[in-house]
Amino acid sequence: ISSFISNSTPNEFLEALENTHDTKGLIVDLRGNTGGLLTNAVFIANLFIEKGKLVSIVGRNGYRYDVMAQDTNLSIKKPMIILVNGASASASEILSGAMKDYHKAKIIGTKTYGKGMVQKIIPMPNETGLNLTIAKYLTPKGKDINKKGIAPDIEVKFEKKDIEERKDVQLEKAKDILAKILA
Repeated sequence: ISSFISNSTPNEFLEALENTHDTKGLIVDLRGNTGGLLTNAVFIANLFIEKGKLVSIVGRNGYRYDVMAQDTNLSIKKPMIILVNGASASASEILSGAMKDYHKAKIIGTKTYGKGMVQKIIPMPNETGLNLTIAKYLTPKGKDINKKGIAPDIEVKFEKKDIEERKDVQLEKAKDILAKILA
């Protein structure tokens, strides 16, 4: 998933699931995904998490709103690996945090960016705007994402030689771990 910005992200994810229908496991790549719409992250998390909290939103005044899983006609039970890195932020962290908290996926890569803030854009004169932070996100277990990020279950860093050789050591590790889970 390269972004959660588009309204078509849920449909694109469902199409990818349909195309991988015969596989026994999934690897979801959220590396470089800087986020987007909360609803997209919640929709995808809800495909794997049938009951419980998907994310909490805590306002400046302490008011807390829990986004709960909804009944769906589709429930995916395949083992999953999620790849993350320091550029995985916001909605990517909401999805990976929920999947990690419920043990629905192994998280592999490096710690995520740590953008767990809800922001509201207020239009201003001359086609400018004011970006106002109004709340923060917490994982289902209540972990604050902001400035902390999501720590991977298995940390895999790129070395200089990996980059020079165009070797994706994180993806290779994900394939190895998934193969062991499926064995």
